[in-house]
Amino acid sequence: MNKPLSQQVIVVTGASSGIGLATAEQAALAGARVVITARDADALQRIAQRLYEHHGASVLPVAADVAVRAEVDAVADAAVRHFGGIDCWVNNAGVGMVASLLDAWDEPSARRLMDTNFWGMVNGSLAAAARMRRSGGTLINVASILADHAVPLQSVYSASKHAVKGFTDGLRQELQAEHSPLQVVLVKPACIATPLIEHAAHPPGRRPRLVSPLYATSDAAHAILQAARHPQRDVSVGGVGALHSVAAGVAPQLLDLAGPLLVERQWRDEPSPGTDGNLNTPSRDSHGRTLGHHPGQRVHSSAWNRLAEPAQGLGGLFYGALAGGAWLLAQALRSGNTRRDAPPAAGTGRGG
Repeated sequence: MNKPLSQQVIVVTGASSGIGLATAEQAALAGARVVITARDADALQRIAQRLYEHHGASVLPVAADVAVRAEVDAVADAAVRHFGGIDCWVNNAGVGMVASLLDAWDEPSARRLMDTNFWGMVNGSLAAAARMRRSGGTLINVASILADHAVPLQSVYSASKHAVKGFTDGLRQELQAEHSPLQVVLVKPACIATPLIEHAAHPPGRRPRLVSPLYATSDAAHAILQAARHPQRDVSVGGVGALHSVAAGVAPQLLDLAGPLLVERQWRDEPSPGTDGNLNTPSRDSHGRTLGHHPGQRVHSSAWNRLAEPAQGLGGLFYGALAGGAWLLAQALRSGNTRRDAPPAAGTGRGG
């Protein structure tokens, strides 16, 4: 168990809206000293001022593009200079893109997405490791349930989250090999009701949407801060996310079968001229908001995460039950495929 949040210095990237903002707010309310970073300096300043005026929180805003290593290092240096060190670093910054690989391939946008989602996480991880490798603390990388199994139309986004997972797993092992006290956590949220989808890049046609169920942004923030106190290797956010991760491991073909059903469900019946979203410039209309606009969709609280918290002691039981159920389903699918593919039994074929 790490020190209480009230004694921690926490850096949060992508903190101007969504999960990052919710995490910064909850951390500040718990008494943590918080460094918030995103591309929009004015938005960060307003957030820091609001948290100070309303709650007396100590929040340091530092503008940076996580895709630029020097700017991320400057954030880390500012945290150490202002607060004396770093106890937890949360790599949360990310952008989205919904488009067909076959009919709407946009390589510049795809590369920019990888620069933010993957290389931004790499830059933050290396900046954190350079300053926490000996002193210890927690590095938390926010991926997605799509780090375990991709979905159609979000192939590039899924690939970026697979890359986040691969880098995180490798870095964790390198730190363990040298007995570093720095702990590394991978957080995999399901669909969270943030503003992200409002600014996802997409081609002309219709506006994209998230696939229900949608979980509250506060649940993701709570899970992240739980990991700052009680680090775990992997943390899923949302019951659907936990089931998805288990199924991806033991019955990936089941998730493949669901893929075609998700194509139509990712579009609203609203026309759109297409956009590059917030890939290249900040989406200022969502700054300061943790909740996005999701017409016709309900936002659910995650009972799963409350029950699976370390203090409850039930996480292992639930994951075991999920794994067992998914394994049984996978066995049933394999058995069915075997029966369909088997040749006719002797004596049952047609005669010559």
